[in-house]
Amino acid sequence: MDEKQQKYKLILTQDGVEYDLGNLPKGFVIKGHVVLPRMKSLTILPDMSTVTVKGNFIICSGTGLKTLQGAPIRVEGHFICSENKLKTLKGAPQWVGGDFICSKNKLNTLEGGPQHVGGNYDCSFANLKSLKGAAEYVGGDFNCRGSREEAGSYYESGDVNNEYDDRDCENANLLKTLKGAPAYVGGTFNCAMNYITTLKGGPEYVGRDFLCFRNCLTSLKGLPKYCGGTVEYYDNNITDGSKVINSGTRINVKALQEKTR
Repeated sequence: MDEKQQKYKLILTQDGVEYDLGNLPKGFVIKGHVVLPRMKSLTILPDMSTVTVKGNFIICSGTGLKTLQGAPIRVEGHFICSENKLKTLKGAPQWVGGDFICSKNKLNTLEGGPQHVGGNYDCSFANLKSLKGAAEYVGGDFNCRGSREEAGSYYESGDVNNEYDDRDCENANLLKTLKGAPAYVGGTFNCAMNYITTLKGGPEYVGRDFLCFRNCLTSLKGLPKYCGGTVEYYDNNITDGSKVINSGTRINVKALQEKTR
């Protein structure tokens, strides 16, 4: 730790022994949970980059962290770092067994984040412009939704850069493409309320629902090869033949495969 971090020590007690989180033995295994307190003065993580955490690793909201450098190499429970000032996920564990929650940050991309997330991956309201760096495998839901209230302003202006609906939403995602999205999502994939113009580059497998409503889509081409639930696509401007399959807002992706591919 640098001198600023020496003002306080983050102490772990395990098996009756106290450890300084910033000076753990290489390859140390923490058997329980780690919760870092809400401190604006916490601007650098203690170096745990060779450590495995068997439980949850939680960074409370309101810290001064802008990076995850020093985070554990592996977390078998949940990893939560939401509502902070993160500008990058670099340093994050590459394997998370539970949920990975990085919402309400200022990230732009997901580069440096975990490549395996066993639970849900929530990157909503993270100021995202790209899904580059997203996990290849997500066992639960993947949520990268934006905050557009209505699609009408886009159609009326014809301007894909129209951000009118997001004017009051801090850290709103402004995605225009799904390139970089996870290949496998075991639960629901939610990219609704962004500015996405094509589904190409999205996941190949979605175990439950695929939510792409309130975007800037003109076609449903690029849907997952498998979707176990339904597709919600209302408040788009679908103009190709894929719309005639069903004029409603919920469709089964299997019925669209021949029309959209």
